[in-house]
Amino acid sequence: MKQKSRVFVTGSLWSLLIYLVANDLDCIKRTWYFFTDKGIHQSVRANFRHHVINISWDDKVNWRVVQLCYIFIPFINIIRWPYLLYSEIWGIDQGFGIQSIIGRRSYTLIEDGAADYCVSRVPVYNKLDWIRKLLWGDIYCHDFGRNSKCKKIILTQPFHDEHLKNKVESIDLSRLWHQSSKEKQTYILNCFNLTHREVELMASKKVIVLTQPFSKDCDISDEEQVEMYRNMIVPYGESNVIIKPHPRETLPYRHFMPNVLVMDKAIPFQLFTLLGIQFDTVVTVSSTAAMSIKNEHTLIDFKGTIIDKRISDVYGIITKDLLTK
Repeated sequence: MKQKSRVFVTGSLWSLLIYLVANDLDCIKRTWYFFTDKGIHQSVRANFRHHVINISWDDKVNWRVVQLCYIFIPFINIIRWPYLLYSEIWGIDQGFGIQSIIGRRSYTLIEDGAADYCVSRVPVYNKLDWIRKLLWGDIYCHDFGRNSKCKKIILTQPFHDEHLKNKVESIDLSRLWHQSSKEKQTYILNCFNLTHREVELMASKKVIVLTQPFSKDCDISDEEQVEMYRNMIVPYGESNVIIKPHPRETLPYRHFMPNVLVMDKAIPFQLFTLLGIQFDTVVTVSSTAAMSIKNEHTLIDFKGTIIDKRISDVYGIITKDLLTK
């Protein structure tokens, strides 16, 4: 019997890793991937049968014009890729670009970040919802699975929201990884362009720093961001540290800190854990990926967005205590 076609849409390396580990190799290979141009680096996209969703075009366009355009873009997508009408849809559901691929069809949601459901996701409705639903579909203003089109939510982290409990399927990513064949594991490593030599280099370091694109998102210069991370590294010694830049970052950390190992390939941090790489310390300002570490012997040096008001103004107040409640 011919298998139903599958579409996976994302702008998140973390959700991509979950999808690859949670599905069998045949399913992975027959999937059509839709990647956002900002979220998934082209070096990773090249390893998949894929299309690119341009979500950069609207950066300098009035948001009302963007809203108007996205009334019609989902229908244009169906004309471009008719199989969207009958394929199983998996992926994340945040943002107009992603939602224009899902359209008005049912879908399976995969978590985008380790702390996605550590906060309340209670659906909030108002009298304008019927108009929004008519123009932009069920997901608009009701993302994170808070809509009737989301049939299942795949989570790897503890779940605290009773309102969505009937949709949740919890998985143990580590168990699924170790149950995977060597062929599948190697295939996934190749998807992220990771070599065994690089795995050995990473395993030799005791401290990892997870950066974030503050100079892109906040009123912070490249130089200020580099100095922030340099000060965070000082207590540990540069030679003991590996920097894992955020996928959207372009700062040349090697130039500024030549004694630090920089792993600037687009690799989801959680893959390190699956490979058995254990760090003594994870240092970050507010990357929720750090909270996915389940090794109780690893110190999470979580500075929090309160380290700089310009960061908290954009990202909100994020602290380690808030994420571990």
